[in-house]
Amino acid sequence: MREFILSSREAKKIATNGDLHQIRTFLKKIGSNFTVKGKKFEFLAKKGWRVVPQIGRFNLLQAR
Repeated sequence: MREFILSSREAKKIATNGDLHQIRTFLKKIGSNFTVKGKKFEFLAKKGWRVVPQIGRFNLLQAR
């Protein structure tokens, strides 16, 4: 649980920073099977992160 909370804080910092390389690295850390369908970015979120896309700003991303 502690790791998840620290990672979510890191996600907020990275998202506000806007550095695409850091965003890419972070997404690799929390998911896999990245695809772009049409104009939607999709990925398979790792355990613990599967509920996050349904809340807050993360709902702009599509996780399976």
